Amino acid sequence: MDNICERLKKLRKDIGLNQEALAEYLNIDQSYLSQIELGHRKLTLSILDKLCALYACDMDYILCKNDNYTPLKVAFRSKNLSIEDLGSLASINKLFKNMNYLNSNKNLDESNYLVLDSTELSENVNNLYLNSLAVELRREWELSSYGSINLFSTVLSKIPDLTILFYPMSENTSGMCIKKDSNKIIAINSSMTKGRQRFTLAHELYHLYFQKDFNNLYICKDSNGSEKEEEEANTFASFLLMPDQALKRYRKTNHIQVWDLSQVIEAEQYFQISHKALLYRLKNNNFIREEEYDSLKTVQITQEAKKRGYSDELYCCSVKNQQYLVLGNYIRMIEENNDSNKLSEGKKRELLLDGFRGDLVFSFSED
Repeated sequence: MDNICERLKKLRKDIGLNQEALAEYLNIDQSYLSQIELGHRKLTLSILDKLCALYACDMDYILCKNDNYTPLKVAFRSKNLSIEDLGSLASINKLFKNMNYLNSNKNLDESNYLVLDSTELSENVNNLYLNSLAVELRREWELSSYGSINLFSTVLSKIPDLTILFYPMSENTSGMCIKKDSNKIIAINSSMTKGRQRFTLAHELYHLYFQKDFNNLYICKDSNGSEKEEEEANTFASFLLMPDQALKRYRKTNHIQVWDLSQVIEAEQYFQISHKALLYRLKNNNFIREEEYDSLKTVQITQEAKKRGYSDELYCCSVKNQQYLVLGNYIRMIEENNDSNKLSEGKKRELLLDGFRGDLVFSFSED
């Protein structure tokens, strides 16, 4: 039991958690967790299962029956991780483990569906370079560099080895991404607006495919970003959703000299970009002054958009029955394994439920 106690403490400390935070995630008292780590209380199956999900390891490792564990290198870009963030981290780790299991049943295709060479990234990445990178990615996807983009549909069709997880996280966390071996997962905070979710997807794509020295797992804070990698990812995301030439052409075509609220709303509806992200670009391009930026960002944007005849979808979070959802490669892998008779019905059901796809298990509509 002493070895188990030491292993439990090491796993907790390796991802920077104190007992209070872990106890909240496990839904037990801190004193109870302390007793477990001291060897005075036994692990329950429920607690053991939650710990395995959080640390992406199997039960035998925690119970010191084997030493087969390669910890994920985690880069935290969100401070003060909440219980929601730990829950999303556990879910993404569980998907990762399941994908390893599914991969073990077939010959791996190690091809990378994005062929842009990220090794050529300059040490001094600037806005011009990031815009050109975003435009080149659009071209690879056979999309114009001047129009809007349906990012989720495009990514799911053009990057078939990617899995997207929607999960409600804390207000401090915009998303997470993980890449190891052939598995790639992006997690999106479904508690944020649809506009912010689109921005987060573009942001995480930069970390996943273009950033140098990528750790296995990134957890990103919802902010303008002060660290170099976050600034680059934010800038790339803005350019992918709305390339510089697209914004300039839009401004010219619509004869915009002064950006008032109506023109701002029209532009963000056209490009399907969040209010915050559009205002930030307009300010950086010197299209609006600092005081105009401060004034425009404080409006009740949902109400103002509806008053101008637009849907409020861009400014709302995911509907309740879509706040927990997995799309993309994870689902395809399950179906491919099932079609090859490599999964029992029970295992298929377990894997789908881990991906919050009860609709595929019980064949009910999510309308």
